[in-house]
Amino acid sequence: MRSDPLTGGLRLLAKRDGFLTGPRAASPRRVALDYLGQRADAFGLDEDDLAAFELSHGYTSESGATHLQWQQTYRGIPAFDEGLRANVAADGQLINIGGAPRPDLAVASTVPRIGAREALHTVARSAFARVPLGPAGPSRGPQRATRFDRGHRASLVLFGDPSRVRLGWRVLLWAGTEGVLDAVVDAGTGELLYRNDLTRNAAALAFDNHPGAPQGGVQTPKDFSAAWLSDPGRLIGPNAWVHSDPNDTHFEGTLPTATDEIPPTGGAWNYVQAPQAGLICPAVGCSWAATSGGSWMTNRRQAGTQLFYFVNLFHDHLRDAPGIGFGASSGSFEGSDPLYAQIDDGAGTGMGSLPDCSSVNNASMIVLPDGTPGLMETFLWTSGCGAAGVYDVNGADDASIVYHEYTHGLSLRLVTDPAGYGALNGPQSAAMGEGISDWYALDFLEAFGFQPDTSAPAEIRAAVYENAAARTQGFDCPVGESTGACPGTPTAGSGGYTYGDFGRILGSPEVHADGEIWVETLWDLRRALIGAHGASDGINRVRALITDGLRLSPAGPTFLDMRNAIVQADVNRGFGDRDLIWAVFAARGMGVNARTSADNDTHPVEDFTAPPPLPGPPPPGDETAPVISGFTMTAKRFRVGLDRTPQAAAKRRRRTPVGSEFRFRLSERAKVVITIERALPGQKVGRSCRPPSRRLRGRVRCTRYKKQGSITRSKRPAGRNAIDFSGRIGIRPLPRGRHRVTVSATDAAGNRSKRRRISFTIVRK
Repeated sequence: MRSDPLTGGLRLLAKRDGFLTGPRAASPRRVALDYLGQRADAFGLDEDDLAAFELSHGYTSESGATHLQWQQTYRGIPAFDEGLRANVAADGQLINIGGAPRPDLAVASTVPRIGAREALHTVARSAFARVPLGPAGPSRGPQRATRFDRGHRASLVLFGDPSRVRLGWRVLLWAGTEGVLDAVVDAGTGELLYRNDLTRNAAALAFDNHPGAPQGGVQTPKDFSAAWLSDPGRLIGPNAWVHSDPNDTHFEGTLPTATDEIPPTGGAWNYVQAPQAGLICPAVGCSWAATSGGSWMTNRRQAGTQLFYFVNLFHDHLRDAPGIGFGASSGSFEGSDPLYAQIDDGAGTGMGSLPDCSSVNNASMIVLPDGTPGLMETFLWTSGCGAAGVYDVNGADDASIVYHEYTHGLSLRLVTDPAGYGALNGPQSAAMGEGISDWYALDFLEAFGFQPDTSAPAEIRAAVYENAAARTQGFDCPVGESTGACPGTPTAGSGGYTYGDFGRILGSPEVHADGEIWVETLWDLRRALIGAHGASDGINRVRALITDGLRLSPAGPTFLDMRNAIVQADVNRGFGDRDLIWAVFAARGMGVNARTSADNDTHPVEDFTAPPPLPGPPPPGDETAPVISGFTMTAKRFRVGLDRTPQAAAKRRRRTPVGSEFRFRLSERAKVVITIERALPGQKVGRSCRPPSRRLRGRVRCTRYKKQGSITRSKRPAGRNAIDFSGRIGIRPLPRGRHRVTVSATDAAGNRSKRRRISFTIVRK
């Protein structure tokens, strides 16, 4: 159980080694909402709060689990990052639930004092970006959703902090070289409340790896089938549209010119890479020359062909690979929202048809909510802007870079806020996003034989083709490695990194460096599962665990949240690898006693302890449910006492001076749960009893019950039992009036008794 520091609501409720509920033949939506309704007090919610949730997204993944997300709203305006997430197994068991919904979400007025255009200008000024907004379309709905001609958007949201909720404009601003900005501006004062850059950096002939690689380093014939190619005259299809963007002017809402398209020659894209004489070159030769204006044009069509091959191949892999299943229902890039992939981004932004130094040695991926195309930008690489030793090559020719960027699309579509925006933005979650992208890229290359992984350390690396120090060491560096192959850094030391190295690898937090902790851990898990189950089954398992972990994760996860989600994925899949998974994470400092406060915690506390093995299953054959009899209370009309009633305890407390006592008999030893509900007036609507309102005036009266809390007593003995009750749930007194109490018992085998129920009344002191 984790609480959110902003809302105080439950961020995540889960069992690491099991499910929250048993199997149930009901819809996943009903399973989740019924559980929430029965435990609304634990979330701090009332019936009005529950009625304000709007289902925004739901899909069923390869494991059979259904993944649901609701927005929390007030008068049709959604909360910025409060909502509800739930994951339900194929048999109706609830895996986890959370999202930190805010109790009594409301604002004094839903009318903004500043308009959408002014909010956009505020965000542009904050980033020192000169951005033309263009004309605005009409505002729509309670959110006053407004789109501008150049792709900018603005709509009303409710933005909460620990003390209050404010009406704000959520802005999406295409800010040119400053990135794509997701921001919130106070709709009353114009104050900037939040800002995040959504940009994530980092028949034809094509390479399978990169030019000159020992495996996959030679261009070979490829078939661009109808499933990839929908226009015989350019590189466009259901999954991707590849073109060049040398002036860095293409963004949402703008289209490439004819000269930016990549046409075939003689009906095919058989463009052979022509070596260039660059500043520093790999053995196979450079693909452009940083000292020769326009030299990148020589291999422009070849690079576009290569990128088209990479993105389509990886799209199909993520969709079809056992364990991953990133298809249309999960938010993949296809159909109405394909990937726009650009080569030579910014290649002509400098003097003499050369790139300026802000347009080299990078790659990026911009991911917006499902339904909007993604944008991948690949750049030229060179040592000419101060990056010593980097070759004059094109990043579009390197599978490790292209697959890394594409995986940002997967992770940012699976871990989202209630509005569908990617929710890997804090120091820890963003570092995991980088590590996850590295892992999926190298996992693919290793599995298909393009990146061998032997027992030697430091073989698994990215950006080898560019000769760039993109990472400090290989992803397969074991903890304690001392041969020199894994040098680490002066601030973190040598060998594989652990959780305690977070923020220390480069001397301060940096997402790519801190992401090395995560990718090294995941590579350990991959090797361990291959060792336990063989290459084929082991790879399928680790892909399933990591992908399902993303689906089960809360928004803004910490390393420990994602560790727990991977353990839960193992439980849901029934793999039985729980102890192996814990051993891997414990070895990297993410043991059972590791601690962190939140996603923005840059000083987590590591621990190397694995939890004890789970106890064995109960003795077979016990299918007899416990029986509760003689359930009564010593007083059914009483005042609230001064003493607290513990919500969970094994020992019996002394009798309260005022209050009552629950009495009953058990047929066998069992855990007892006593649930207390308050009786409230209501009016009938169909089969339900709703709170009274003007709209329902004249309806038949009824009694509805609102849960106040529960009391748990573990290992109650067979025979007579007595439990003191002061009229309080913990320290909170019950309100005056009529209540009902329900008792149930569950034995060690999981058999549950029939419920017993009686009523009582709390009176004035």
